[in-house]
Amino acid sequence: MKTHYVTGFMFSENRLRVALIRKRKPEWQRGLLNGIGGKIEPGEDGPTAIAREFVEETSCKTLTELWKPFCTMDGKNDEGSHFRVEFFACFGDVDQVKTTEEEKIEITDLDTIFPGRPDVVENLPRLVALALDHLKHGRPTAVRAIYK
Repeated sequence: MKTHYVTGFMFSENRLRVALIRKRKPEWQRGLLNGIGGKIEPGEDGPTAIAREFVEETSCKTLTELWKPFCTMDGKNDEGSHFRVEFFACFGDVDQVKTTEEEKIEITDLDTIFPGRPDVVENLPRLVALALDHLKHGRPTAVRAIYK
């Protein structure tokens, strides 16, 4: 069985900041910044799941049609279980985003997200760049990453 997740990046309208979450779990992400998201519930599609997860994590309500898909990642975790992550991006009022659960929401300046930064999930800089390119230019139209 495959566990299905969504992750979203809300960018400020001026493209200078992004809402991220300081992860507590899973253990390999503890203390690192990542996009906001969680598991897709039975009967949900990706846009519905990211809108639900975003309001649960940040109290910021968004419309499903604002979330634009830009990447899907498939693979196996360390225990050998299959996973899929659908990535979404949108523009919004990041100043309305706030922490509502255990994991802290942080509004991060984009010029501080760079490869090798020690407190971000390793692929975050690339995902943020893909998300912005997709929102700005409509490309890439689909990116698929497979982790083995």
